[in-house]
Amino acid sequence: TSMASPHVAGAVVLAAEWWRSSHSGADPSMAMAKALLVNGAVDMGTADIPNNNEGWGRVDITRVIQPAAQTVYLDQETVLTGTGQQATLGFVIDDPGQPLRVTLAWSDAPGAAGANPALVNDLDLEVVHDAQTYLGNVFSAGASIPGGVADGLNNLENVYLATPVAGALTVTITATSLGGDGIPYNGFPTDQDFALVCSNCRPQGLFSDGFESADTLAWSFTAP
Repeated sequence: TSMASPHVAGAVVLAAEWWRSSHSGADPSMAMAKALLVNGAVDMGTADIPNNNEGWGRVDITRVIQPAAQTVYLDQETVLTGTGQQATLGFVIDDPGQPLRVTLAWSDAPGAAGANPALVNDLDLEVVHDAQTYLGNVFSAGASIPGGVADGLNNLENVYLATPVAGALTVTITATSLGGDGIPYNGFPTDQDFALVCSNCRPQGLFSDGFESADTLAWSFTAP
């Protein structure tokens, strides 16, 4: 609507200002800005999220810049370079009394005119927690459910668990298909970076302010 656009633009300005304060003045990527807003969104109750009326919910900038539980942010520091490659990180639940939400977003390579589907580089999010596997965007009644089929249409994927249990979880990003140049001008014709927000997550074996880098977190890579 006429007011929704300026409200969201203002929220992005505030989120970017907050981000710069912990990143030596650097801006968040466009993918991270999107992931931040989605990860902090509030269900408006019109229908189970995600839906065509409210998407992932109402933007709530307070939840973005003052999360209720420890949150880890990784912004385009890791690059997937081949179809089938996987990157996996281990976490533990920070507060079992808070929801777990993991949001993956990436700036996709340009698609061909009239392409259907339009997605060029397909990344898929998988979260394993409490002996269950959850795929990005597989929802029922407003929360993630086990099983389902990986999303091959969208460049944003989310996993939401309202009542996680204390213990470990693993987050895996899979390059299901890399058909285009997601990082222009770096000399590689097919590659893709991404932004990841994991709220109510603590990295296994280390902890600081949540603004972890790919160099300090122990990514485990599986070759294609």
